[in-house]
Amino acid sequence: MVAAYLDKKAGHDLQSRAMLSGKKLGFLLIIFLQGGWIGYQVYSNETLLQNGETILLELQPVDPRSLLQGDYVQLNYTISQLERTSIEGNGPITIVLRKNAQGHHEYTGVYSLDGEWNTSYEKKSGDVLLTGKVTGSWDHTTQVTYGIEHFFIPEGTGVDVEGKVKTAVVKVSDKGDGILVRLEE
Repeated sequence: MVAAYLDKKAGHDLQSRAMLSGKKLGFLLIIFLQGGWIGYQVYSNETLLQNGETILLELQPVDPRSLLQGDYVQLNYTISQLERTSIEGNGPITIVLRKNAQGHHEYTGVYSLDGEWNTSYEKKSGDVLLTGKVTGSWDHTTQVTYGIEHFFIPEGTGVDVEGKVKTAVVKVSDKGDGILVRLEE
């Protein structure tokens, strides 16, 4: 569009029309779709932050530095390694979390795996469902990622965070999507 404007201003109106003839609608449609997708992502994340259920997840030791990205925390949750499970293959998983005596939510079972529902699960008050992706299995342990494993922090504070952070505050939607809100000691 900028090129067509500059060509028109310079007196090359005939060439700019030939170059863009019939394509303006396509360009506008692409721009509209991209804007709509970005707007939807912002809306869904803001809705999750406003209406999602707040849960506390216990963390394992963290790594506070990336040479390319600056200071950030690579989080490792206790729910990232599901013990005593024999899940085969990689794919989507939804787990059930329940609050323990310390106020943290912990893994209590698989709700669904690859779209197959766990028929033996009975919902209890306070249960929270969190979706993730199985990334590997070995020796009756299943590795799961939830999309909340990275948290960027102010430059120069990585060493201060290392070893002190014990809890992640996460908002979880009704669909099981999680957003990391903050870290606590």
